[in-house]
Amino acid sequence: MEATRIGQCIFVTTISFILQATTVGHSFCSGIYLLHFQLFSEYRSTVWWIGSLNTGLLFGAGPVASLVVNQLGTRFTIITGGIVSSLGLALATLSTNVIHLYFTYGLLTGIGFSFIYIPSVVMVAEHCKRYVKITLPISSAGVGIGSLVFAPLLTKLINYYGWRSALFVSASIMLQCCVLGALVKPLKKSVKDEQEHSIFLFKTSVKEKIYNTLESIASLSLLTDAKFLILLLNNVLWNIGNLIFLVTLPDYNKAINLPDWKSAWVLSTVGICSTLGRFFMGCGAKCCKRHIWPYLIPNVISGILLLFYPFRLSYTMNIILCSGYGLLFGAQIGLLALITVEEFGLERLPAAYGYCMFADGIGALIGPPLSGLLYDITHQHVVSFVVGGAVTVFSGLLIILLPIIDRLKRSTTENLTTVETVVDARQT
Repeated sequence: MEATRIGQCIFVTTISFILQATTVGHSFCSGIYLLHFQLFSEYRSTVWWIGSLNTGLLFGAGPVASLVVNQLGTRFTIITGGIVSSLGLALATLSTNVIHLYFTYGLLTGIGFSFIYIPSVVMVAEHCKRYVKITLPISSAGVGIGSLVFAPLLTKLINYYGWRSALFVSASIMLQCCVLGALVKPLKKSVKDEQEHSIFLFKTSVKEKIYNTLESIASLSLLTDAKFLILLLNNVLWNIGNLIFLVTLPDYNKAINLPDWKSAWVLSTVGICSTLGRFFMGCGAKCCKRHIWPYLIPNVISGILLLFYPFRLSYTMNIILCSGYGLLFGAQIGLLALITVEEFGLERLPAAYGYCMFADGIGALIGPPLSGLLYDITHQHVVSFVVGGAVTVFSGLLIILLPIIDRLKRSTTENLTTVETVVDARQT
């Protein structure tokens, strides 16, 4: 039985790894496509909204994807996401203007990516509860592998066949996610669970059932938790800085006259080092009683690294900084799901992680057009990197507030207990 569970856990983790590599890897390499989408507009702030919508909806549609997962299961959600994202990429090949790309590459593809990515995280937590501290970071390493693979792949495809044909190949790849989703079996409920569920349905009125279902899905109480709101703000600001970097980097490499193949390898360096960061953090996660500090430190240092980009860098220094950024990025993102479980409970993971992805989506919507606007005003990438680095550092410093809030809560509870004890003693 134990061997079967381990085998099932490995199988699900592998599928999640591939799904995350395909979706987030594609989205994080959208800057390569944006270089060619600029033929539709001379303003980067206009064109970079395309990538902003794509990555923003990948994360921002998280609550909707979580709702579908809770109601219809991971298999249905992943298959739907594969069809929608493939349709968006295929229709983007027919684009004749920026507005068309907003709806196809941005809206449709981004929502499809979200419907694949969110269940790929949730299914690992559900199928591998005993090994979740290891499997979640390992499965999330697919994001880095995706960047490693798709950066040179998309560059080669565009150079040989043009960006429209490359989009069609991407659409074909996304259809394969439907096959992977179909391989994920839903968790079987025990007889006891079925009996309890039947009794619940019998005793509960229709109105109460709707209310309880919505409450369990949305977990609205999370939005009244100060710690959770801080984590959401951290996600918004961190992703603003992250997307400024990822979208600006290909354009920056072109500005310093790096050949296409070198620019692709710079992006791939971020990907492979991100994977290493996730694996290292996955192996070291068991050694940490609380994961706030391993999450905070990479966040702050990665922002500091971005502040070096205003200096005109050589190819070697570019690779070194991207390697460091990738390691720190991987270490941090591999801990997000663990922190969510640690601070707010496994039973609230789908809703909590969905809200975190929504916050990431807001950051992704703001980051690329903000970077494009700064470039349109200054005609330099310096300001974009400075703003991205400063925002990233500040987002990391916010996490310091989490243990402070815990201490204040404990102190308040202890004081109330002391007061009640004194009052009871006086009354007696």
